[in-house]
Amino acid sequence: MVTPFNVTPIIHSRMNPARPPDWVWKRAQGILAGTEPAPSRKWDKDAGYGYIKQAIKFIQKREAVTTIDDEYELAFSMPDLFWSYNMFGDTTNIIRYSIEAHVLAGSSDNEIAMRVNLAPSVVRAYCNLFFDVRDRMQCRQWVVHSIIGISVHNGLAEREYDLLWKLYGLMMGPHTLDVLELKFINPNRPNSPDMVGNAIEDDVVSTMKLKASLAAKGVSASNATYGMLLDRFTRFVEIERNSDTQGQAQSSILQNVEHILTNMPFRVGNQRSTTRGSVTVVGQQTELEEFESTAVELTYEETLQSAAGQSLRDANALRQIRFPSDEEIRDLHDKKNKPAN
Repeated sequence: MVTPFNVTPIIHSRMNPARPPDWVWKRAQGILAGTEPAPSRKWDKDAGYGYIKQAIKFIQKREAVTTIDDEYELAFSMPDLFWSYNMFGDTTNIIRYSIEAHVLAGSSDNEIAMRVNLAPSVVRAYCNLFFDVRDRMQCRQWVVHSIIGISVHNGLAEREYDLLWKLYGLMMGPHTLDVLELKFINPNRPNSPDMVGNAIEDDVVSTMKLKASLAAKGVSASNATYGMLLDRFTRFVEIERNSDTQGQAQSSILQNVEHILTNMPFRVGNQRSTTRGSVTVVGQQTELEEFESTAVELTYEETLQSAAGQSLRDANALRQIRFPSDEEIRDLHDKKNKPAN
């Protein structure tokens, strides 16, 4: 009778709660080595079963390669597995870390492929063979503890960019991840030499904030670092306040334009809002609107004057001008057509 202590742990299984992301690839290797049972739809489910069989076929062909011609033939006959395997086997290939981080950020295969210049089928093959995590994305603690690891708690250094990408992608989505990869936050491309200075100032502020965020993730909290952390935080708040008032030129311009448009006295639509002190009055008829409902047709200059909030010189007299009523019109018509005596 075989005791549990002599049974090889089931690690490379879809059912394993702690399975590694590359369990499909490891399972295919184990089957060929005789340490894993044959692929089964029952244990591996349909998706896992299909990719395990493809991985077995690819490994066998890969082991048979002896010449450069064989290498080209393998790349031609099984391109998705060939290029995904090349990325996974190269620990210096940054593209693989970008793919993994964007998977955790919730990006689709097509969205990832557009970012990293790969066919969506290659991205799909990489995810199914070497980074099969999408069915557990709702379990963020599992992702953090199993995929990113203990460095989250010990402090992540900026050189551990692959783990930082994964963490920020998981928690803050693909747009934040793009910033980490490209090192720019909403860059403003100057349209003239005069705008270069403001663009650089804005970039400095944004870069400082990004660096501060990364640095904060890399410092572990302890009795020795509490005082330093509080001091650095206080200084950063001061720098941020000063930098924001000196930079962000484009933002200031936009805010000023928005303020001007908000306080324009011209009517937009059927209602307008006017500000009196700190009170906003909505729907109150303006002098210009009052004249629009009468028989008065203001001149161009009078229209601008009234729209700007200035009272017209003969406003009271103009208010007396009105369209005749239906009854008055009938009386005039009757008088006109009344036969003379």
